[in-house]
Amino acid sequence: MKLSIVLPAYNEEEILGKNVQSLYNEVRKFIGTGSFEIIVCDDTSTDATPKICQQLSKHFREVRCIRYENGPSRRENLSLAIKAAQGDIIICTDTDLSVKPAFIAKLISGIGQGYDIVTGSRYTKGACVKRTLFRSMISRAYNLFMRTYFGSKIRDHQCGFKAFRRKAIFQLTDELGYDSSFRRGWFWDTELLIRAQRHRFRVLEIPVDWEGDAKSSFKISREIRMIPYVLSLKWRLRGRMKNA
Repeated sequence: MKLSIVLPAYNEEEILGKNVQSLYNEVRKFIGTGSFEIIVCDDTSTDATPKICQQLSKHFREVRCIRYENGPSRRENLSLAIKAAQGDIIICTDTDLSVKPAFIAKLISGIGQGYDIVTGSRYTKGACVKRTLFRSMISRAYNLFMRTYFGSKIRDHQCGFKAFRRKAIFQLTDELGYDSSFRRGWFWDTELLIRAQRHRFRVLEIPVDWEGDAKSSFKISREIRMIPYVLSLKWRLRGRMKNA
């Protein structure tokens, strides 16, 4: 079994080196050298991130970097980087390591139990979350809307800590396609889980310890532009069912 871990990176010069090192050290505890790879998806960074990526690739043979010049795309280029992964299990985790690498073992365990997707959850019993009250309120309202509007059973649609069977994530990324307008933004994670449920993939949510990044690039004023995309998805999915 080979494991691929994909990290989206945009202007992460302050944390990229130390966090990839932490991730590498943790994974080596339970997976042998050569049995995993770490892919850094450089989403058109304008700081020293590309230089740090090159240094990491030279120092660790398990680390490789893929740079895109058309971003920042939020999640669209991450989707392309996932398709370049070689692992049987593919994991996505945010570069700020909001969820500590120690939880990766739980993701892999869930896949080993027969689940197609295992995703971290900040709203499942046992989770420990550190974030501002305002961000927590926005997140809970968002997830409530997604469960109501789409009939989703997922409690946390936006946690960036997930593991997939190779076949499942490749099928889903093919179906998601590439939104060159970048209107979809962070909704990519939610849409992926909504489509996964429609295909009856087995999805497991696991409680995680999660600490928000004070420098998060999430901005409500910018993400509002995804609202028309979100609202129209329900009808586009219905149309797909009729044509199936």
